[in-house]
Amino acid sequence: MWRKQLAARRVDVGIGPREKERHVMRIHRIVALALAIGLLFIAPAAWAQRQKVTLHKDGVLQGVHLAAGTYAMELAPSLDSAVFYKGRKLVLTAPCRVESLTNPAPADEIHYRDFERADRAITRIVLARENLLLTFGEPGSARETVQTAKEKGRGQGRQD
Repeated sequence: MWRKQLAARRVDVGIGPREKERHVMRIHRIVALALAIGLLFIAPAAWAQRQKVTLHKDGVLQGVHLAAGTYAMELAPSLDSAVFYKGRKLVLTAPCRVESLTNPAPADEIHYRDFERADRAITRIVLARENLLLTFGEPGSARETVQTAKEKGRGQGRQD
């Protein structure tokens, strides 16, 4: 009985609907920020994992001959180069451009230039599981020369 009397005397001094809404929004922001920070730490670790890449034909990448076979490939955390290993042995570090694919690829793909030649150059690698496209340039190519001239500010060569 005394509990009912005490409950009747209490005045509900709780927070109003606007304060509740603000409080909920703060919680949502904190959770979203925590998830974003978590993704920043997880994403580079996911890129840095070694991927298996199988070359069915011999190829040349950045002047280094890669025999047909399976290689472990790891992307740099800055996503500006790919490192190739054969077993535990470092074979090659090649600068590349990494892009996310808009449409998922059904399987990994290796793209070559001059496919019929023995010294065919590897130009692109599609990683289907990660939904990534890696594009490799050739050392000394005209496009690289133009980019180098632009970067150095010399203004030589034609502008693309």
